[in-house]
Amino acid sequence: GDEKQEDMNKERDRLEAILFGNSPPPKEMDLSLENWEEQINNPPPLSSIGRERVTSEIMLLETLSYSDDAVGVLWNLWYNSRGPEAAKQLADIDLLTSMGP
Repeated sequence: GDEKQEDMNKERDRLEAILFGNSPPPKEMDLSLENWEEQINNPPPLSSIGRERVTSEIMLLETLSYSDDAVGVLWNLWYNSRGPEAAKQLADIDLLTSMGP
């Protein structure tokens, strides 16, 4: 009945978010900088979309050794792939670093 329809709608919304690249990080994922060592040592498993994004990110990062052309694309990738809270943190960091010493 209604409960089954609601479950299907939630699942559809979740899958659309994954497909369109705007899915928020799982609730249990800690994105704080306080836990960075744990995050590096125990990354979550990647989906095929996640692997594709990481591969693209690596290729773009490699181009930085000879050109700054990929900087805008990398910012866009980072802003869109980590969710709104991480995007806000990146924007704050960018603002602070642009202010200089």
